[in-house]
Amino acid sequence: MTLHPETALRPGAAATSPNSRYRLLYQTDGNLVLYGPDGPLWDSGTNGHGAGACIMQADGNLVLYGPNDEYVWDTETDNNPGSRLVIQDDGNAVIYRPDGSPLWATETCQPPGSADSHVLQSGSTLTPTHGIRSANGLYGLLYQTDGNLVFYGPDGPLWDSGTNGRGAGACIMQPDGNLVLYGPHDEYVWDTETDNNPGSRLVIQDDGNAVIYRPDGNPTWVTGTH
Repeated sequence: MTLHPETALRPGAAATSPNSRYRLLYQTDGNLVLYGPDGPLWDSGTNGHGAGACIMQADGNLVLYGPNDEYVWDTETDNNPGSRLVIQDDGNAVIYRPDGSPLWATETCQPPGSADSHVLQSGSTLTPTHGIRSANGLYGLLYQTDGNLVFYGPDGPLWDSGTNGRGAGACIMQPDGNLVLYGPHDEYVWDTETDNNPGSRLVIQDDGNAVIYRPDGNPTWVTGTH
């Protein structure tokens, strides 16, 4: 997707790459974050400043404004009228001049052919900032550094574990079938209460649901976001 001159992202809105694997999300906390299949790749460092608008200005500058229209952050690319921001399939977000030359980039280009599984198999672990994504690239489960497990769709969060602020250690699809969050000191934080179902796996589906399935194909837990 391209953010053309004089277009804006409002809080909770995102610009997505054509292959749907990369997404620049203007979060309601005021942070502008570029997400890939495994989680955040880059951010503006403006968390907590409040969200107003993210504007690709006519002068070529990408600027974040707060809730009272106050300046928060910019790419320092003014004096380049007609420039546009492009979210690329390679994981890079780039501001290009009208002649095609680059002005600014997140410098997050990913290796060709990198792919991410949509299944968290029994015994597998997600560490902070990592996640799994649906095969169609539209939905992702991200284990955030704040300790929250969040299920994202194209327009933002769909579900979360409600564990923000508890600290992040590991998100484990245990062999007993239970999906468990542990804190930074290995303390229990949260689980899906699906133990006694050995061999179960977590699947991020193309329909917008995250589901834990037993080996026989029966579901034991779901985000209910279909």
